[in-house]
Amino acid sequence: MTNDARSDHHRPATTIRPYVIRPGRATLRTTFQHAADVIVGDKDNPDQVLVGAARAVLDWLESKFPQALPLQARDLESFELDHHGQQQLHCISIPEDGLWSARLVQPDAPFRNRPAVAGRTWTTELALHRSDAGVRFAVRIFCASAPYATELIELTRPRVVIDLAQRFGLREVRLLDGRPWMLESEEDLRALHALLIDRRRTMPVVLLTQPNPRDWPGQVIPFVLDHEELARRTQGFAHIVCMPTHLGYAWTEMVGKIWSAFWGAVRTYQPGLDLEKDLPSRHPRVLPDRILFWRYNGLEGEAGFASFLLDKLLEHAATKTVDWGGCLFFADARSRRAALIRERIKREVQEQRSHVDEVSALRARIDELEKIYEEEIESLQEQVKQLAEERDVALQMGEAAESKCGRLVDENRKLQFVNDNLRTAIEKRTGRSADAELPIPDNYEDMPEWVEQHLAGRLVLHPRAHKGIKDKNRRFEDVGLVYHALLLLAHEYRNMMMGHDGARSTFERRRQELELELDGSITRPRAGEEGDTYFVTYPSGSSQSRFLELHLRKGNSREARYCLRVYFFWDEQTQRVVVGWLPSHLDTRTT
Repeated sequence: MTNDARSDHHRPATTIRPYVIRPGRATLRTTFQHAADVIVGDKDNPDQVLVGAARAVLDWLESKFPQALPLQARDLESFELDHHGQQQLHCISIPEDGLWSARLVQPDAPFRNRPAVAGRTWTTELALHRSDAGVRFAVRIFCASAPYATELIELTRPRVVIDLAQRFGLREVRLLDGRPWMLESEEDLRALHALLIDRRRTMPVVLLTQPNPRDWPGQVIPFVLDHEELARRTQGFAHIVCMPTHLGYAWTEMVGKIWSAFWGAVRTYQPGLDLEKDLPSRHPRVLPDRILFWRYNGLEGEAGFASFLLDKLLEHAATKTVDWGGCLFFADARSRRAALIRERIKREVQEQRSHVDEVSALRARIDELEKIYEEEIESLQEQVKQLAEERDVALQMGEAAESKCGRLVDENRKLQFVNDNLRTAIEKRTGRSADAELPIPDNYEDMPEWVEQHLAGRLVLHPRAHKGIKDKNRRFEDVGLVYHALLLLAHEYRNMMMGHDGARSTFERRRQELELELDGSITRPRAGEEGDTYFVTYPSGSSQSRFLELHLRKGNSREARYCLRVYFFWDEQTQRVVVGWLPSHLDTRTT
């Protein structure tokens, strides 16, 4: 393993603006979401844990609300409070369903060094649910801004998450105790691997590795970032994992170099990780030398990168999909309570119909039933309103994502343009390709990282191609030629597709020097008969399918070591070659 002073995917940024407010337009934003299991010990009663957890939440609510809570609150009875029409606190308890829910609505208040923002309101939804599986806790926070409230919305984690974690313990696959997970053995590596691919995980895993002491002789703390401080600040929305140097090789062997991290690098593994299908760029790795020169929000170096990372993790917490696990927030809980009361009254009415002398009691039940119907209608109207607001949020987030994507595409094109001009300048000055001095490895294991390092922006290996490289029984024996074939596609072929002067003749000359043939991989009708063999999902994470219409080839033998095939297509939008399979022949029904 070598120390490479570059950032694979992250680049320094000036600010993160996930929640920019548009002037003249009211907005509603989710600013935090969290759901986790409350720890219930073997000797604990789940009902008692539910009561204790609800009282802990009530303690937090009382610290936020300007007036004392009613006495029945501690007995988990429903109540409603309104403070001068400006702040509201509502709690609903449904013991028969093991449900407890609360909603706190407050105007914006001074925060840290920032004054209160007029026209801005915060809504905190909290819920607990007791089931046979245990007790589940959920919280989400919304921020509503009037058209004139245009200040940026700051993302934060509510203190109640820490309170519950300290008093009872919270778990999302792993315990959320605010401490870094210090790996010590290969058994820990296997546990880390299981965590990364666990489909229940909704929080990013941030892996910190120890820097090379020879490159960092003055290093005081064991990692580039303060791992204990980072774990404390991300408690409840990220897992912080620390890997010592002696486990780095074993981890690389386990997941592959392209998915690994070592010598001080920091890697963020996003939820839903699929080592076979994901692009590594979705799970960014930042190398230590890059961290040292990071600049963000007026901070530099490790402090700047830590602040950047924290904001990215909070942004993920605000936008991720959450499994609430049976918890019902206020509007849904109120509907559920109304439905239960209605059913109870119906039963009582049926029982009393045979008693003519109880007309007054029957009338009281009917009046109560009408009241419940009105309450349920109000609750349903609120849910409709909430769904409409969530729809608007989704549309706004979609617009923001589309705008961000457009900016990234534009920025990527500008960077590609600069890199292309630099390579052209080098070629004009030296008379040789800018790739002429690139090191060519003698093995397939280094190929994914080599492509990431040297061909970024020009050629990408699709996850299917990674799978082809790993198959040791289907490798072409001249591994150097495979690397040169990728260089041919990334340089000469790409120049030809971009219409550069003389690029076609240059490509043909270099192709002939390598004794490679370029032609269609298979006809589309034939490809359709082979299922998805000649198709790949692209872009990664989408449902779109792209045809591997071309291939570079050498040899016609069906014996893999004598037959080279590189299947690819040209992506006009990003102006890069996408390699979907190599180095063996793709199977067909006849093979």
